[in-house]
Amino acid sequence: MPFENLPPLYRASAYGRDSREARRLSRGADRGDLTLVHAGVYVRTADWSTLSDRDRHVLRVVAARPSLGDRLIVSHESALAFHGVPILGRWPESVHVTDPERSRGQSWHGVTKHGAPLDDDDVVMRNGLRITSLERTLLDCALRGSFSSSVVSLDAELRQSGITVDGLLSALEGRAIVRGRRAAERAIRFASPKSDSGGESWARCRLFELGAPVPILQKRFTDADGLIGFADFYMEQERAVIEFDGDQKYLNARYRKGLSASQIVLLERRRERRMLALPEVRRVVRVDWRDLVEPWRLRRMLVEADIPLR
Repeated sequence: MPFENLPPLYRASAYGRDSREARRLSRGADRGDLTLVHAGVYVRTADWSTLSDRDRHVLRVVAARPSLGDRLIVSHESALAFHGVPILGRWPESVHVTDPERSRGQSWHGVTKHGAPLDDDDVVMRNGLRITSLERTLLDCALRGSFSSSVVSLDAELRQSGITVDGLLSALEGRAIVRGRRAAERAIRFASPKSDSGGESWARCRLFELGAPVPILQKRFTDADGLIGFADFYMEQERAVIEFDGDQKYLNARYRKGLSASQIVLLERRRERRMLALPEVRRVVRVDWRDLVEPWRLRRMLVEADIPLR
């Protein structure tokens, strides 16, 4: 959702903490008509219910802006939200900021503060807010986030922006911080612009964690009738194709391109049959979100497909 289309906020501070209007806002939240998004800041619950998880986090940042002062810079996951970078899982309820004049962090009233120096190039303006640059934000999150979450964000920006692996590694080398450096470097070196979605990125992480052979990404397959398609993952020695089946492929009109969900299913079946008719494809394994959330399911599927695991 564009920043200017976010729903209006109602601030108790505009009326005075003990004013009649401030009490009316509090009672509205008690009734469920309003939702508290930050200390003393409300939004209509009807509006809140229409927002995506990312837009809800953006609104929390906007709600917290007056309490941040001039020194604090929106950072980490909160900056990712403003840059439009996906993450793995839910967006945090806490607003993340960096204090360039402190070395230690702290938390208060829905705000998580990190202490770290920032160069001028590390800060950009977005919608009237000072936030950390895309490169700085990706590094900050890679230094403290999980391997899979970091890769999901890194893959997306390697695919759709001018960010490069070499550039990120160079920037990481220039950071004085030591904690988390090895994990961040591991995630950066693993990241690839060839993953088409966050689900594919997470699936690739799970395959790595389970010790599966390193797959070829976006392998092109053709037959006598022409292009069959591009497989998400192809393991050449095992002659196995692994496809991530995200819900968006079947439910989101933007991905269906005018086709119904049932038509998409039929097309996928035909595509799979054509792949299996090729001598270089022995198995097609389809993976969905549940298999990634519960990786024992994925392990079982790989074992049943005779894909070796370390």
